[in-house]
Amino acid sequence: MGAPLHDQIRTLERAATPVEELAAADAAHPESVSSEDSANLRRRRVCPVELRGPGEQEARTALEAHRAELRRWYEIGRRDPFAGTRGLLDYVQQRFGTRVYWMSATRDYDYGGSASWRTNEITIPLVQDEAAAAVVCHELGHLLQPNCSNRGAHQRDKDEDSSWLCLECERDAWVRGMALMPFTAAMQQRARWSLETYRGYAAATPVALTAADAFIAMLPPAPRPGHAPKGGTTMTHERATVDVVHERTVAAMNEFRSAIARGAKCAACRTNTATTMRGTVLFCARCRPTSRTPNSERLDPKRIEFLRRLHRQRLAS
Repeated sequence: MGAPLHDQIRTLERAATPVEELAAADAAHPESVSSEDSANLRRRRVCPVELRGPGEQEARTALEAHRAELRRWYEIGRRDPFAGTRGLLDYVQQRFGTRVYWMSATRDYDYGGSASWRTNEITIPLVQDEAAAAVVCHELGHLLQPNCSNRGAHQRDKDEDSSWLCLECERDAWVRGMALMPFTAAMQQRARWSLETYRGYAAATPVALTAADAFIAMLPPAPRPGHAPKGGTTMTHERATVDVVHERTVAAMNEFRSAIARGAKCAACRTNTATTMRGTVLFCARCRPTSRTPNSERLDPKRIEFLRRLHRQRLAS
């Protein structure tokens, strides 16, 4: 299990910053300074100058090399988003120990991926088209962002014990992902679809909703559902398929809200009033199924394949 990617990069940035500048920055923003940061700063202050200087120079060299590597893959992504994304992924794995779990080969990208922030792990689809490349950048964006503070614009879902499900975190992850790789129109459409879907059910403050709406308005809309061309499946047809899934998701959420408004009963105990939905099944707060394992253990390949089979069965019904 590796340290969070965000923490590794932040530690490198702090080590490369001179002690005087770091102390001034910490004094200006004490809320962002942890006890470990303060302890490291105290150790550097008492360290002799002849030892401190070479250490800072070594950290600056490593930081510049890291930024140069990011710029390199960004420029490659301008010419070939697939090569850029795959190269960036390989670099993060080798340099920071990020563990990658691959989904089974499929062209259904409505599921997206997942990121385990604390363990520096991501679960992603194979990079076979631009939608998958966008998902990879988004999940890396989750690893690059700080731990959800649950303050300000951030608000975690209190019913989720294994994920944040925070709308502001989702928007921020897309912003960070777009800074890693130039997003084509198809990649931007995937980002818009994802954020619109999360906006329907993720926990959000009024500030987060406003920011998400502004971000969505900047992205091109996805094509409407249509027929696959004779020459084979194209990105337009794949986006159309995802749109159908999105529309059915919205319809399911509307049905859920209507059932709650009617006072529907829990499917498990059949006595208490339902308050939440898992899949298409209503549960009360007492019977609601929960996961006591982290995302990295829940999202194993067998579970992913089961979720996909279940999803295909629901679409066919």
